[in-house]
Amino acid sequence: MQYGGKDRYLTALRGSLNSGDFTTMRLAAAYAKTSGVARIFDDVSALRKRGGNAGLIVGIDQKGTSYQALSLAMQAFNEVHVSHTGGGGTFHPKFCLLAGPVKAQLIVGSHNLTCGGLETNLEAGVVLTYELPLENVEFQEADAMWTNLLAASFTKQLSPASLNTLLLAGSLFDESAKGAKRSNVGSSAQGAGGALIFPRVKLTPPSAIPKGVLAAAAPLPPGYPPAGPFMPPAPVVPGAVPLPLGPVVPGVPVAPPLAAPTVAGAAALALVIQLRPHDNGEIFLSMSAVKQNPAFFDFPFTGNTTPKKLGGVAYPQRVPDPVVDVTVYSSTGAKLVTQLAYALNTVYYKPKSELRVTMTSAIRDHISNLSILHMQIGSGGVDYIMDVYNPGSADYAMLLASCNQTMPGGGSAPRLFGWV
Repeated sequence: MQYGGKDRYLTALRGSLNSGDFTTMRLAAAYAKTSGVARIFDDVSALRKRGGNAGLIVGIDQKGTSYQALSLAMQAFNEVHVSHTGGGGTFHPKFCLLAGPVKAQLIVGSHNLTCGGLETNLEAGVVLTYELPLENVEFQEADAMWTNLLAASFTKQLSPASLNTLLLAGSLFDESAKGAKRSNVGSSAQGAGGALIFPRVKLTPPSAIPKGVLAAAAPLPPGYPPAGPFMPPAPVVPGAVPLPLGPVVPGVPVAPPLAAPTVAGAAALALVIQLRPHDNGEIFLSMSAVKQNPAFFDFPFTGNTTPKKLGGVAYPQRVPDPVVDVTVYSSTGAKLVTQLAYALNTVYYKPKSELRVTMTSAIRDHISNLSILHMQIGSGGVDYIMDVYNPGSADYAMLLASCNQTMPGGGSAPRLFGWV
């Protein structure tokens, strides 16, 4: 089920990768985003540092995979391959095959390599375990899924050059671009009498993205976006070569894992941040977070405030105001107040480099100092789902653990924030 926080694909993957039972990982997914790759980056890198190897096949049909996800994956996995059917159906397999000297495991289900697929979507899957060599015949049947995909004409091995080619050709989406694909996490669509047509399920938030792996792994290539019709400079790398499914072959050089990026910028699913509300209704977010992930905030802003006095200074403002659904929860986790389809005034106050949003008193009066905001991308006409948790609840404690970065303190104790 996942969304309740139980039986998550990420938990199964991490447990297997760090168990010491396996030396090889082969992962296939229809789509990938940085929010998924970043969450397993450290675990895959650790497997490789122990002498193991890891391969990945990702589909790029329907422009469902991002440039940043593949760039980051190339730093974690020994080899990355992409599959594209050219319109003859959709590449849609999702499985992970792990093998070691005396044991193998197949995890197969509906999960993509995204935050939703790993943690928060409603998904289904099964884990099959093989004792080796006793069940080697059955294991080879599972292994054939991987080897057949690698040998297919629609699968190509990825290189930095072919990655750039795919982006310029319009086969990948750019998570840093304004209007990049967003998660379908709910809307405020209402029926007769103002009731929600589909009540929004309260999700157990995903785990924090490790702060050392928060980067879009490579800068966009020169010439992107292209000014005119794209003419590929060279074909994508031909002929995927299957990797040996088992221990690393002695004497065969294996590229070492690259260091994880340290500059944040991945398109995360949600921001978690401690708040200090002000009496005038303003709530300060974080320019540190904006610098890490400007696309999340649609930054830089294109509008300007209207000065209150003639000759006054105008500051950058997001226009139109983002539409948000806001809910505040008490210290016991009970819902205190909800405001749907609220136009959130959002301003960059340049003199102090602050990102300020304005709430109504009906919302502001229920928010205590150092409450935590979980700010998630919305859909269906809603730009963000904003849930505020007052200190004391179990949800608050869980989100506080995901606040793994510190903001500049100024004259007071620094606030914390993170990405999930």
